[in-house]
This record gives sequence, structure tokens and C-alpha cells, in this order.
Amino acid sequence: MYETDARVDKKVHIVDVFPEDTHLPIVYPIALTAVGHGDAAKFMAYVRGPAGDAAFKAYGFSPLH
Repeated sequence: MYETDARVDKKVHIVDVFPEDTHLPIVYPIALTAVGHGDAAKFMAYVRGPAGDAAFKAYGFSPLH
């Protein structure tokens, strides 16, 4: 389970974690398709902007760069 998932479930308790130097970073990519426009483009702009950065940080993620 990811730490971010455990944070939102009050019944889950973290008992141990893998050291960061034992695995590659976990990355969640984002991209628009060739026909991505409208709401998809707005969503991508949101997550890549200041409000998205704040939301990611609030839930324990590193913001996109």
C-alpha cells in the first residue's frame, strides 16, 4: 500500500516502509492524447499549476515539475 493511501484510511497503520534507495521513484505520468482538449487540457493545466502543487503536497505527493 502506498503511504498516501494509508493516510486517508483511519483503519490502516504504517508499520514499516521501504528505504528510498531500494527502489526507483514512483511516478504517475500525465499527458494529453492527440485529441486531448477541453476539460482534459483544463485538468492538466490545474494539476501542473500552483493549485495542483498544493493539492499534491497536502496528500503527501511531490508536485509535478
